[in-house]
Amino acid sequence: MGEGEKKRYKWIEIGPNITEAQKMTISQISLKMTKRCKALVKQIICFSPEERSLSDLLAAWVKIMKPRRADWLSVLKELGRLDHPLLLEASRSCNSV
Repeated sequence: MGEGEKKRYKWIEIGPNITEAQKMTISQISLKMTKRCKALVKQIICFSPEERSLSDLLAAWVKIMKPRRADWLSVLKELGRLDHPLLLEASRSCNSV
């Protein structure tokens, strides 16, 4: 891959091999959220910084789902409600995506 080329982000399936803590957190996601927002929140809950970049994840979400401003706010509000440790990083990244 040459300079300036971006590695294509692969949207991962959230399968049965997640931790109990991740399962518990996912079960607490608001039922009122749209499917596109739930999909991103689940990805963030199961996010592993050793394997991927949060900025790449958010950019892939934007490209795939075409979120509106309300979707971003919904995701950030839900991460805050869940007291997720990536809330601050996600809020910073959403400004740059």
